[in-house]
Amino acid sequence: MLQKCEILANVMNRRNENHFQQDFFEEIPHISKEQVMQLVRKANYMCAYGTITVVPKHANQAFVLSVEREYPMLPYILENILIVSSILNTFDNTRLYQMEGGKKYSLHDPFLKSHPGQGWNRQIVDDTRERYASGRMVSQ
Repeated sequence: MLQKCEILANVMNRRNENHFQQDFFEEIPHISKEQVMQLVRKANYMCAYGTITVVPKHANQAFVLSVEREYPMLPYILENILIVSSILNTFDNTRLYQMEGGKKYSLHDPFLKSHPGQGWNRQIVDDTRERYASGRMVSQ
């Protein structure tokens, strides 16, 4: 589990450096594997979107540990990370659409939390949970 947490921490730190730092005044805090492990434990090894237990490796992507940003326009910072199933983690273009133009923001800017992402929403999550429960989990 710690090895998977290290991989996730490295990916988040790399994305912060390459895709987010240019948009923010403050230095984005580095995330350690231990911090990711604490988040996983705090989540009780459960996906934030349902009653799915997540593990480092599994043949079914529905059970593989992943992380997602709660507010897609903010970078990967501890307060913005959700533990999710890999299959429920989707790419979100919100930051690209909202933050083009070279304007710099603060990590605490209320504007960034006032625009929900274009990725997963409550209805999609509820529908996905229903498909899991009924045994008819099929990709759309």
